[in-house]
This record gives sequence, structure tokens and C-alpha cells, in this order.
Amino acid sequence: MKFLFILIFVNCLGKNIEQAKYWKEFYKIQNSIKSFSEKTKTWKIANGSLDPSEEFKLKKKENKYYLFFEAEVNSYEVVARENLVFNSLENYPNSYLYVEYEPSYFQSQETYIFKRTLRILSGHVFFPQDFLAWISQMQGLNNPKTSLEKDPLFQFLCDNFECEIQNETKQWSLNLSLSNNLKKFDKNFYNRIYKLLNKNQYLFYFLDSKTHKSIVQVMCKEQKIQIIWNKENKILPSLDSILLQMNLNINFYGLKIDIQNWKYGFEFERQNKTSILKGKFLNIPNYKLSGRLGYILPKQVLNFFIPDNLDEYFAFFFILRQKGNFGKGHTWKIQIQPFGSNQYEMYSITEAEIPKKSFRFLGGSSGSQEKEIFLETLQEKIVSSLFNNFLN
Repeated sequence: MKFLFILIFVNCLGKNIEQAKYWKEFYKIQNSIKSFSEKTKTWKIANGSLDPSEEFKLKKKENKYYLFFEAEVNSYEVVARENLVFNSLENYPNSYLYVEYEPSYFQSQETYIFKRTLRILSGHVFFPQDFLAWISQMQGLNNPKTSLEKDPLFQFLCDNFECEIQNETKQWSLNLSLSNNLKKFDKNFYNRIYKLLNKNQYLFYFLDSKTHKSIVQVMCKEQKIQIIWNKENKILPSLDSILLQMNLNINFYGLKIDIQNWKYGFEFERQNKTSILKGKFLNIPNYKLSGRLGYILPKQVLNFFIPDNLDEYFAFFFILRQKGNFGKGHTWKIQIQPFGSNQYEMYSITEAEIPKKSFRFLGGSSGSQEKEIFLETLQEKIVSSLFNNFLN
């Protein structure tokens, strides 16, 4: 799933040298933190997946378990800070990742209140509102094939996928199909994306929140990914909100869940010199369970492996995302603001309430430590594409 959102993101990147320098530094810091946490077997925990048996891997202060990784910008060496006083995060001199889990209860069930804060300190900057200008720019391509063909990012995608661009009066689309080239380049990634696309179907609608007109659509099914840009409903940089509507059909070894009309809202704000992008789940979707585990056993068999029966588990899963965390639900925020005389600090903050004993069907990251050759190369191509400024 991570690749799908990276793909959506990179297809609306504006081409800007300042932002290229920012993302180059961002990836180095993030990858350094990831590499260090994988050595300590805590990367999965740092991304919202903690089993109670792993609490010993975290430090504890009062009733909270926490991880803290610091990235020193000069050498990108990452050091785990074991004796952190929480208040010292204010005006901290380096980039860091701070994660905490606080045991709690929701509807009499054991949970964790989870908070993840990634802070990037850089001499370069991008603003959340830039995404709107980038999307508008991609919508307005009159001849997308000509515009994209010299771009290193587009070339990389087409070297590893079968690419096709369809250009019509009201919309244009980029179509990517799995190919053996990707399998040769990164077999592990190919196997993961093959399973993702072969068993599941995803449909994402990005809409103008006020008019509900389509901006971008992403469809994933039958080993194909299609990104459709609406030329008619060209958004304005002043747009203050976007609605993401999701329809998902997920197959777990023959057990299926069909999720319809799941909504997520994005809001853009400016407060003096601070730029903010906020996101949260807006509703409990319609969903239906069907099929048999292993294509043989009924869903009731899974009731032996989860705290409640499967229907109650999913009801709990969705209500936590909207109403957990003391009514705030599952939220995400990017905040960018000046720091000192010549730097900017970017905060990416995720807050949620999660089951203490999570069932993997819709759980967090698997925590795979396989080398991600494709995704690492994709990051390099993103930076190269930004430097090239090919759309201007």
C-alpha cells in the first residue's frame, strides 16, 4: 500500500530545485533512522505496530513507552537517545523520530494511544500548499506524453512497468502494468506488488470537498495501476480542503472484505509563517465480510485467534479510526515553520488509538527488513526529476 501512495504523490510533484534539495535531505534522514531502527528490530514498532510482548524494547517514563531516534544532519549518523526528558523536544537542535505508546481502554477493550512525530530540520523547504499547485500543473498538461518522456522518474517507471498514456479531451491517464522487468530489477518488491494487485482491488477518488467533483482517480486491480487526471475540474492553489473517498476489496487467503465509501479529509491552513496540512477519517464505511479462510474454512474459524468475533473486530477497527483517541480519531498532520534565522522545521505527526492485540488482516506494517531496491531507487529518481524541472 505504501507504494501506491508514493506513486500518487510523485505524479503530482512540482519541479523545483529548492524542493529537490529538501527531499534529498529528507530521504537521507528518514532512511538513516529506518536503517538504525531495523538493526534494533523496532521499525515495525515505530510505525504503529506494537505487540505487548515487545514492550521491553521501548523505554518507559511514567505510564508511557517510547522510542527516540536522532539524526545528526552533518553525517546522517543516527543515535538512539535512551534518557530523554520529554520537554527537551522543544527547540531540539537535530532531526528526530519520537514514538510513544500509552496503554488505555476503549469500550472496555485494551488499547494503546499512539503518537508518532517525525521532525526534519533543514535549510530547504516545501509547503503543503505546493501540492495543490503541482496537482493543478499535472491536470493542465495538454500533451502529457511529450511532457513526461524526458523525465527520469517517468523513464524509471516505464523501465520497470509497461507504460501507457491516454490523452482525451476531459482527462488524461497514466497506466502501469506489471512486467518481468520489475521482477528482474527487484524480485521482492515485484512479489509484494503482485500479491497486492492480484488479490485486491483499490479505488481512490480525490475530490473537491465543496463541489465533490473529481480531481484525480487511482484504480488498482488485475495487475494494473491507473492514475486519471481530470482536466476540466482544475483546482486552485487557494483550495482549502480535499476529500479522499476509498472503495477497497481485500482478499485475505479467501476471506474477503468489501469496503465502500470510506472517507478521509485533507485540510490546508496557513497561520502567520506556519503552513499546515491535516488529515483525518470522516466516517465509518459500509463493509461486508464474505468467503472462507483458505477458500475452505468459514470466517468463524478466525474467532479463535482474535479478541472478539470477526464482525465485532471490524466494527471496533473502524470506530477506533473515527472516534478513538478521546474523540479525535486517527489523525495526521504536517506542519512547517521557520526555525532560527535560516532553517525550517517540518513535523509529521500521527495520532491514533490502536488495539493492544491487533489482528494482521487490517493491521500495521509487517516490518519486513528486505532491502527495498525499487523504492530506494524511486526516491533517487524523484529527486532527479525535481532538479530537472521538466514541466517548465
